[in-house]
Amino acid sequence: MNITFADIAIELRPSGACYLPECQTLVATDLHLGKALSLRKRGYVLPPHETKVTLNKLAAEIHSLSPQKVVLLGDSFHDHDGPQALELSDLQILQQCMLDTQCLWITGNHDDLGLKEAFSSHGIGLPGQISDQYALKNLLMVHEPHRKDDRPQIVGHYHPKATVDLGHRKLTKPCFLWNDHYLILPAFGTFTGGLDHQHPEITKWMGPNHHAALIYHQKVALV
Repeated sequence: MNITFADIAIELRPSGACYLPECQTLVATDLHLGKALSLRKRGYVLPPHETKVTLNKLAAEIHSLSPQKVVLLGDSFHDHDGPQALELSDLQILQQCMLDTQCLWITGNHDDLGLKEAFSSHGIGLPGQISDQYALKNLLMVHEPHRKDDRPQIVGHYHPKATVDLGHRKLTKPCFLWNDHYLILPAFGTFTGGLDHQHPEITKWMGPNHHAALIYHQKVALV
């Protein structure tokens, strides 16, 4: 699905990422790599494969689009220990898919300290660079929305979801949200929860009349 946000053409992808073709830039948020491992350490019994599934999905998007730049908008890892706990085979997936593209890791509330450690002098070899935000044309890309910058913002953090009534049942799926000032991306990660797009934590930024586009059956459609 294609939209225009801040006078820029943007493709909303069924993966949960968005693509800016004019800038050849792929943007995704909230991968939450290592979430299952983090929860298993706290006693939950969970399958261990979500990190690899998410990374393979990211690699498939890069292979399909061949972007010049990939921007990961924060909470790429579920906790501060996530980068150091990354298995070698998963690190190799990241390194391989980023060979011909620049990767920018935006810090989030879950992985701020971990990413800074990963990109220190004794880091683990994550490809790319780290930053708190990224400016592209007239856009600001950052993990959480904020009001201290007047530029339109592409953000993550909230894992928005929407529910549609199909008559015989209700369907809840991840969604994209946007108004004139904010575009909120759904979580890209395989193992993530979500917040209803009409929740007050979201509407305080978006207002009650924002646009929502649901991801379902490898398609993106307006709600």
